[in-house]
Amino acid sequence: MTNVLFYGPLGKENSKVVGGGESGNLKTISVLEKAGFNIIRLRKPYPSKSFLSKIKHLAHLSLMPLLLLLKLLKNKDIEIVHISGFYKQLILKELLCIYIVNLFGKKCIYELRAGGVKKAYTEGSFLYKLFFKKAVKSADTILVQGERYVELLNELGAKKIVHYPNYIMGDVTPRDINILENKNLIKIVYFGRMSPTKNVLFTIDICSELKSKQIPFKLELIGEGNSEYIEQIKEKIESENLSDYIKLSPPAFGSKLVEKLKNKHFFIFPTQEPREGHSNALTEAMSLGIVPLCSDFGFNREIINSNKLINIEFNKRAYSDLIIEIWENNLWPTFSGDMQKTVATKFTSAIVQSKLLSVYEK
Repeated sequence: MTNVLFYGPLGKENSKVVGGGESGNLKTISVLEKAGFNIIRLRKPYPSKSFLSKIKHLAHLSLMPLLLLLKLLKNKDIEIVHISGFYKQLILKELLCIYIVNLFGKKCIYELRAGGVKKAYTEGSFLYKLFFKKAVKSADTILVQGERYVELLNELGAKKIVHYPNYIMGDVTPRDINILENKNLIKIVYFGRMSPTKNVLFTIDICSELKSKQIPFKLELIGEGNSEYIEQIKEKIESENLSDYIKLSPPAFGSKLVEKLKNKHFFIFPTQEPREGHSNALTEAMSLGIVPLCSDFGFNREIINSNKLINIEFNKRAYSDLIIEIWENNLWPTFSGDMQKTVATKFTSAIVQSKLLSVYEK
């Protein structure tokens, strides 16, 4: 059995998953374990709200190369080290980790999670560019979520680059359009982390615009977030007189989430998250035939593969008009089918997992 040391954000022990990075890493670990690899976890630390906790977090992060060194000394039969990195302010620590792996003669896989690789490099300082280039050149394989970064990584001298996007487990089941029982009601959804950068308040603005045009709709917001932001959402729903149109629901997972999503029409995703990468929620929505309307952030454009569904500006009328155009011109079934085809041909476990396992071959 091949022993693998996996370093990255995995959530706190005995607690729920925090976000996309964690769920993606846990999915990777699950795939590797099912393929017969023994995974030794090295968790990226998480800060808490207290000042003392933040100091401890920074100290823990600074010591991470040393902790990785100790893991390798303790487990001499480790053959592969997988570093799930976020570069930017962590680049020096991640570079030191890669150098330690090289020093031990182990195979090093450096995964560049989230978006912002090119922006961070082009806008980075001389030292940042130096450290990033050395990290990319020193790893045996680079895993990257977005295809657009392959050219840059080649220019920087990466030995091997593998496009490793997020994906759904299993296959895509074609959607039966007839299950949409009430065709006079547009069902909209957002699910995932509720935060200002995910622009949930703007989604409510879009709904306000639909209401002003007397378009029959319902929106369900599924997820959780900072209590102050959730309160802002509730206040905005109330102030816009949308209480009868918008439902707030707690997070749902697995079959419970699918049950909530199976009769939805549109997934509104006007994210402004600076580090937006390949959204798990976006891929899940598309796999179920839900038509996404997205901002041009992260890898949204290349995932959706439809310029029509990408909004460059954050204009509530542009979003609402597009919903109405697609619905009233009976274009929804076509877009729904196209989204499922895209996932079926690019973002299923059968397709993506084979890429991952090929990286682990000796």
